[in-house]
Amino acid sequence: PSPKQGRLEIKGIDMKKILLGTTAIVAAGMVITPAVAAEKISLGLGGYMQHYIGFSSVESDAGARDYRDFDTQDDTEIHFSGSTTLDNGIKFAVKVEMEAQNDDAGGSIDEGWLEISSASFGALRIGNDDIAGAQMHKSSPNYGPGYGDADDWIPTANTTIGTDSYVTAGQGDENKVSYFSPSFAGFSLGASYTPEIESPGTGGMPNGITGASGDGYGVAIKYAGEFGGVAIKADYGWVSASDKDIDEVSQVSGHQVGLNLGYAGFEFGAGVGITDIDYGSSNAQAYTSWGTVTSNEGYIWDVGAGYKSGPWGVSLSYVASDLEGAVAVSGVNGKNDEMATVALSGTYTMGPGIVLHGSVYHADYD
Repeated sequence: PSPKQGRLEIKGIDMKKILLGTTAIVAAGMVITPAVAAEKISLGLGGYMQHYIGFSSVESDAGARDYRDFDTQDDTEIHFSGSTTLDNGIKFAVKVEMEAQNDDAGGSIDEGWLEISSASFGALRIGNDDIAGAQMHKSSPNYGPGYGDADDWIPTANTTIGTDSYVTAGQGDENKVSYFSPSFAGFSLGASYTPEIESPGTGGMPNGITGASGDGYGVAIKYAGEFGGVAIKADYGWVSASDKDIDEVSQVSGHQVGLNLGYAGFEFGAGVGITDIDYGSSNAQAYTSWGTVTSNEGYIWDVGAGYKSGPWGVSLSYVASDLEGAVAVSGVNGKNDEMATVALSGTYTMGPGIVLHGSVYHADYD
């Protein structure tokens, strides 16, 4: 009723008294019913186990060598994870990933982190995890083991073979702090800071100086949306890292761009990552100590398409890289290491959690 009409009465019953009585009942119910409090984090068990059987035929220009034409490979991880949400809506989550295959790294911890998040704030993650840009990157689809696994079956003559079109500047699973913003109109932001890169020789940082360590940064922006039934995912990322213990004789930076489109079961994607390393220093002693280093300066790109219908899917993808490889920092550089791999892949879901998949590769390493 409007204020002019006064108190509402229906069939002689005072509605104000009824409302007051109802309020009293609700208040009493709140006192009697115990509040639901946040519980301690209990870890759940998860992970995956993948076993592969493979055949290969290898042509080597390095001389006569009898390469194995049949092999088995596996990739197994055990995950421990859990979370709890406080009464104020803040969520705490933890996850530990342990490598479980029986090899030199068996039983080692792959990643382990703590995350604090809320719907309005976003997520703050602390610990051993991939840099934010790598987690936000989208590129070509591959429904098999992955074209990056071709070198598990086809031996390479060196270690400078890149297959991922995101960039890290050596900041892989190092200890870092990362932030992921909520999504605004489809856009979200991610940023990472690595205060100490424990393995300077990884991802292009120079080796050779005892105790050398540096810090790294990375930012990325991602878009996820849909227009006319077409799902669009795109990202851009930038990273930078430096070696401070030797007067910043090395500065590593990189850029990545990724795009993935989906429509009616079809998927198309592409990505490119570029890494640049600056050896500009007047520290001649550092050059002498380095001698020859392994450099990941160069570019990696991939493109591919796939189709999924029900339990099965098929994809065709291509990845190529051109990296410096072995570099004599004191002056003369060798030829770049080049790689090109095409993969025809398929997948079939046999039941809940049971997936059959495989790839046919053709890889060329130079």
